[in-house]
Amino acid sequence: MNKQKPDRFPVLWAVYVIILLLPFFLFLWPYPFLSLSNYGFDYWNHHIQDQAELAFALHTGTFPLYISGYFHGQTAFVLSEGQLFHPFFYFITHFPGYWQGHAADLSMLFHLLGLAGAHLALFALLRRLKFGVWLSLFLSLVTVYNLRLLLLSWFGSPLEAWSGHLLLCAAIGCYYLKPTPVKGPLLIMAATYWLVTCGHPVWTYYGLITAGLFTMLFPFYVPVVSGANNGVVFQPRVKFWGKTALWSTAGLLLAGGYVVPYYFDFVVKNSGIADQSYAWACSLPEPAGELLNNFFLPLRTGYAMFAGTALYLAAVLTPMLVLWRKKIPGIIWVVLALTLFIFLYMLGPATPVHSLIWKYFPLNHLIRGASRPAFALPMLFLLVLGWLFRSSGLSQPGRKEVPASSTVLGITAAILLVLYVFFAPESVTTDLASHARLNLARLPGWPEHLIFLSGVLSLLLLALYGKVQSSRRQVIMILLCAMTVGHLVVLFRFNPLYYTPLAVKERSPALEQMAAEKKTTLNMHMDHFYLNPGRGNKVVMEQLRNYFIEPEIGKIYRKYIIAGDRTEAYRILNQGRKPDEVVIDSDKRLRPWKQRPLTADDPPDRVRLEYGSYNRMVFTAVSGAPAFFVFAPAYTGHWRARVNGRRAPVFHANGASHAVRVPAGVNIIEFRYWSRPAATGMALACLTLAAIGCWLGAARERKTSGFLVAAVFVLAAASVYTLWYFSLYTGDNLGTAYTWVSPLPGAPQNIAYGKPTAMSSYKKGDLCFPFRYSSRHAVDGDSGHQMTSSSHTDLEENPWWQVDLQATAQIQSIRVYLTPPYGILPFNQRPLHLLYSTDGKDWQSVPMSGNGDHIGIRFQRPVPLRYARIQASGKCVLSLMEVEIFAWPGTEDH
Repeated sequence: MNKQKPDRFPVLWAVYVIILLLPFFLFLWPYPFLSLSNYGFDYWNHHIQDQAELAFALHTGTFPLYISGYFHGQTAFVLSEGQLFHPFFYFITHFPGYWQGHAADLSMLFHLLGLAGAHLALFALLRRLKFGVWLSLFLSLVTVYNLRLLLLSWFGSPLEAWSGHLLLCAAIGCYYLKPTPVKGPLLIMAATYWLVTCGHPVWTYYGLITAGLFTMLFPFYVPVVSGANNGVVFQPRVKFWGKTALWSTAGLLLAGGYVVPYYFDFVVKNSGIADQSYAWACSLPEPAGELLNNFFLPLRTGYAMFAGTALYLAAVLTPMLVLWRKKIPGIIWVVLALTLFIFLYMLGPATPVHSLIWKYFPLNHLIRGASRPAFALPMLFLLVLGWLFRSSGLSQPGRKEVPASSTVLGITAAILLVLYVFFAPESVTTDLASHARLNLARLPGWPEHLIFLSGVLSLLLLALYGKVQSSRRQVIMILLCAMTVGHLVVLFRFNPLYYTPLAVKERSPALEQMAAEKKTTLNMHMDHFYLNPGRGNKVVMEQLRNYFIEPEIGKIYRKYIIAGDRTEAYRILNQGRKPDEVVIDSDKRLRPWKQRPLTADDPPDRVRLEYGSYNRMVFTAVSGAPAFFVFAPAYTGHWRARVNGRRAPVFHANGASHAVRVPAGVNIIEFRYWSRPAATGMALACLTLAAIGCWLGAARERKTSGFLVAAVFVLAAASVYTLWYFSLYTGDNLGTAYTWVSPLPGAPQNIAYGKPTAMSSYKKGDLCFPFRYSSRHAVDGDSGHQMTSSSHTDLEENPWWQVDLQATAQIQSIRVYLTPPYGILPFNQRPLHLLYSTDGKDWQSVPMSGNGDHIGIRFQRPVPLRYARIQASGKCVLSLMEVEIFAWPGTEDH
């Protein structure tokens, strides 16, 4: 032992340095602070902007439960990719430079440090299994870094799911090898919390499954690779499984403040996830060629990517060893069977495995795409490759009649690789999804040649590993590590980034900039709302299907119509409702009163926002008569109201808005967003923290220090919950400017408001079809928010949009607000014509005139029409922000 120390420790320190620097070597293009490029849409628009919004909320003293403007208002847990509950969130957002535009740089820096930490943990576990230094480095290298990691990195937050599941597996493995009473459980709890709060629940789900499989397999695997398999002792494994489940559950409960509201406030109420069909689950195709190419042509993979080394091909060929009468341990057969099962699942509807698991496995029905279980493959391959190297290391080199397992599989895999690359039909090698084929066409030829060469050499090194003396195997492992790093560099650099392409790095918003924006709008973005496919609340989606959500935050209605139910309410909204009327769903708490419309002698009704934050809004509303105050955010059951300090019943208004009754005079109206799941989750997390403190105190030998530890944890838990609760409604007033004043009596009314509409087409490929650019947006009363409140056709010949006024009216003028053009597509190509008709059959056409974004027409005499159609000329996109139609004075009701 003494002779090894001078050599061993310098080597170990060199390996540690390699592990720490490796992620910065592989991820060169989004290099923190130095690179000019950054990941594209998903990384920036979801991960970074979600994070900045949540960080700004905390900076203003409010723990956010609600995000205004996200899909017309949504629970804050829709911004899960911002990682509000993850430790990295607090390091990153408080690091110097975050509020000076470097949020993306800091996030990438910490992502890469997290990968290095996970790599170190996995390396330490393999060292405890008595694998050599360089073998441990190789096995951990290909498990941490592969194309599955590259796919996850495009979204940002899943990187913590990847590092988290590796940390959890390492903690569980070390706990099994040395079951320390305190350190091991704490590491398991911490790793579980890290994984669960990563911010991307889909990858948390697969990370927990992978860790669960590892926990079940590891006790059987250790005797096989240690050479001490003297029979199965089942009881200690059951005890280990039980304790591991207990500590992991404690880590999950610590994340209760995130998990409980995410599920009950978001998932079960989300129209884009819950109640989906099996066709939705198969919406991301996984061609068999993409799956197969991971072993042979890894640059030709798509969503199913997991390639990292050519040795994965040798691993899947392990069953061939029976032809050489080599014994394969039962645990390796189980691992290979699990790998095959995952492959069958990844083929999607081509096999019954995918549909059965999607229907019957817990929570799997909430996930689309068959490729995602590839998350578990690198860990399973680690177990197979570890056994393969260990069994070859125990063989006797030089005995030709008994070739080592690594020699057999290395040579066989190398031959198969050559045959596939040179002789496989193109129909197999290019069996890819359309986006992958497109990017393959842009790929230069030499990276594939280099990948092929490195793959063959790696397999030959594997074959040589079983043929040389043990003293030379270290050299082979060093060469194999170097070859693998080069292999990964090419993969990471040239793998088609078809999902979120690289973009020029942008500076994240500064604190002052966000504060200034909030004075203009409470919304997450400057746009009126942000639609993200798969994240729409069911209430919002129902409203968008049947009507629209009005742009005004708060508004007074003196005139009201009571509908018998929601169906009748939508019928009234679409046919007979006027802009100054509100439709209220029938409610036993509702007490009708005599309506008194605004007259010329009355001062106008007014609304002003006095206090606005994420969870609380306070208005001053002045009305000359009893009226309804309507609050626009979607009626999800979370908003509670007070009028002049007293709790007030909240009614459904205009389909999915809130309404409270207010008396005549000056009224103070307060709305507070409350989430019972959020309160329950935070209480659960704090109780778990207190319980952990009591357990740590009981574990100490000295009772005095034990009581002190328990008291500190209990006090900390109580303080966290108290701070969280009081931060909900006492944060800074964001100072958002909002006022509303009722129109003067007799002022012209836009009779197109809220009427049924249609248009020639919807934008193709719109994942929110047909709601993102619905034809209804042009009659929602919002003429100032461009694309987020526009009716938007696809690129086509002579596109048109029309409105049905429901009855013939005598028209004086029509005003049209056009969306400013963007990109390279032709927009609103002139001349624009108005086509009008009284029966929808016989049409008359007149040109519309105007400059810039406003066009219109004014008739010299009343023109009868029921249908009004706006039509562009030639091939273009027709995009309208608002269409207003005004009747001839005195004929509005005809």
